[in-house]
Amino acid sequence: MGVVLASPVLQEPHIFAPVLESWLAVEGVDEIWLFDDGSPKETLELAMNANKIKIMPSGEPQRSTYKRTAMTHIWQEGDTDRMGRIRNRILYKAEDCSDHVLMCDSDIMLAPSAAKELLAQNVPIVSPIFWTRIQEHGEPFPQVWDYHPSKFKGVIAERFEELQKPGLHEVGGLGAVTLLYLPFIRSMQYGEWYSPLPSLSKVLWGEDRYFCTRASCAGIPLYGLATDPPLAYHIYRDRDLKGIAAWKAAWEKKA
Repeated sequence: MGVVLASPVLQEPHIFAPVLESWLAVEGVDEIWLFDDGSPKETLELAMNANKIKIMPSGEPQRSTYKRTAMTHIWQEGDTDRMGRIRNRILYKAEDCSDHVLMCDSDIMLAPSAAKELLAQNVPIVSPIFWTRIQEHGEPFPQVWDYHPSKFKGVIAERFEELQKPGLHEVGGLGAVTLLYLPFIRSMQYGEWYSPLPSLSKVLWGEDRYFCTRASCAGIPLYGLATDPPLAYHIYRDRDLKGIAAWKAAWEKKA
């Protein structure tokens, strides 16, 4: 297979419905793997009759303590370690059957051309640059950064302006949606890429940061791809559902 879109899924159906609809429309994806981590049955029912979807258990014996409210996400340290284990299982499963894994969170919509545009960059690790308003009334931040945990070089306003310019940008960290070229990843022989780093676990938090730190230590550059409109749309809170129509319309106009 060429590209597998894979996701750990613990999601409410009203969020996952538009996400899944967008994933099924992504060009160049051979299969979609859903690693169910305790989603409501209504969420899984959305995917049961869809083409090219495989649903499998996350492999975690206990229920997650992660909670999503209408306004925010509540993570405990054990929850991010859990996500790391699931992402590692995705990489292990894909080792013998795919060249690329498009790792995607279950609250992120993708444009139809997302996989093809990321593949066209011809780099081993790349994420689409998209913007999320983590604080309800704060400024949107990109899902890439220069320094851990989520810092930026230079004047932040100037760096944000730069990251909005269409093109490929080298960054220090990324996550949420990431295209991985597996032959290159396997050649590094790091094993469990998303597992915690014991010596850094008190200063770094989250499986994406563990992954990016390992990549940097291995000398693998990380890239974010900026497009207009962005290749991804994040339904971080319920009110973000209202923005779907405008994002889709922008892509339809571009097409």
